[in-house]
Amino acid sequence: MTNKMTIEQLADIVQTMASKEDLKALATKDDLKGLATQAALDIVMEAVAETKESVTGIKDVMQDMLEELNATHADVRYIRSTTDKLVQSDISHDVAMEDLTSRVHRLEQKVGLAK
Repeated sequence: MTNKMTIEQLADIVQTMASKEDLKALATKDDLKGLATQAALDIVMEAVAETKESVTGIKDVMQDMLEELNATHADVRYIRSTTDKLVQSDISHDVAMEDLTSRVHRLEQKVGLAK
């Protein structure tokens, strides 16, 4: 279903339309051509290329950082496993020392050297 336009609506549209004098104040094609010169486009393309190089450099640095982080992570795992073994060894030595100390104490008591 189409909407019909009244004569009053048509009159309003005609009155609000721009005249040729109004249109002369707008930019022309020649005005717009000056906005995007080849030199301006070259400058923009150069900036884009520099940005791309910077991003590539940042990616390389990030890759190096990731490799270092992975190496550090491996080192930490090694230190943890080594430390755990040392702690277990230390605990077993402590237990053995306590056992020997109590055995020596019992022997001293049997022999009569107990303090």
